[in-house]
Amino acid sequence: MRPVITPEESARLDAAATLPVDVLMERAGYAVARWAATLGVGYGSRIVVLAGRGNNGGDGYVAARHLRRRGAEVVVRALGAPKRPAARRAAALAEAAGVRIEPLGVPDGEWELLVDAAFGVGFRGGLPPELVPWTELGGPVLAVDVPSGLDAATGEVVDAAFSAELTVTFHALKTGHLLGEGPDRSGRVEVVDIGLDGERPEFLLCEEADAPRPTRPRTAHKWSAGSVLVVGGSPGMVGAPVLVADAALRAGAGAVAIACPEGLQPIYETMRPGLLTVAVAPGDRFGADAGSVLGRASRYDVLVVGPGLGTVAREFVVRLLSGWPGPVVVDADALN
Repeated sequence: MRPVITPEESARLDAAATLPVDVLMERAGYAVARWAATLGVGYGSRIVVLAGRGNNGGDGYVAARHLRRRGAEVVVRALGAPKRPAARRAAALAEAAGVRIEPLGVPDGEWELLVDAAFGVGFRGGLPPELVPWTELGGPVLAVDVPSGLDAATGEVVDAAFSAELTVTFHALKTGHLLGEGPDRSGRVEVVDIGLDGERPEFLLCEEADAPRPTRPRTAHKWSAGSVLVVGGSPGMVGAPVLVADAALRAGAGAVAIACPEGLQPIYETMRPGLLTVAVAPGDRFGADAGSVLGRASRYDVLVVGPGLGTVAREFVVRLLSGWPGPVVVDADALN
């Protein structure tokens, strides 16, 4: 599982770092330049780096220096003079390496990549008005840590923000990359280790490797691979049980059936030939007899109750759940 941290936790990690800020900044900026190269920039490429006054801007100056050494034509458009000593040193080294540093101004000319190092994870509120026109340009954007204008905690955007093709962030994903407009604004997010440790995650991101499906023996059949019975369906909501049943099949269940009123059985039989159907109630709605469902459910390993169930007597659901001895997932109208 991948840790996801808040901006406040990111600031705490920075403050607790045992490495000098210059070293962390050098590693971060070099990583930005390296990932910029994967977007196709190199010798002769025209690159604009938007650098803020904080350490995020310092990362941008370092990236500009390394890209210039690759032979790219790099200009830094600065929102102002760097405020932090490490960022000031990074700017001086970039200028000494042949990087042009100019005031932000208005967008002009053409370039192949815009590196957004204007604001970092501590940004809140709206962008300065002079930066907004830069967010409206076409062309690829590489964001440093988080796209400027995006709240790194909530993923919210007040007025304008950059939309990146690639975001290079440090140590761990931030909550804003995954919430609100974060996924749309951040593009592909690459996490770079720059030497921080000891994070306290806000939550953990589950990946495919965290829930591997078991391998099956050659002699496996549908009833040996796990079976699921979905109890649901009513007029106007016939699709809900199918969505659940399809998901169970994709997750690896061998046999999946929909227990439905007999009036809906022909619909399900024609919708998904891979699904079994079990008629457990007359007409097109569930009656109050949970016993018929329990009688047909004994062959199945897992019971799902609720998708599209419609309005049923409370006693039906209570008896069904109390009489079922195995694992159960309660959803939708069963909760209602």
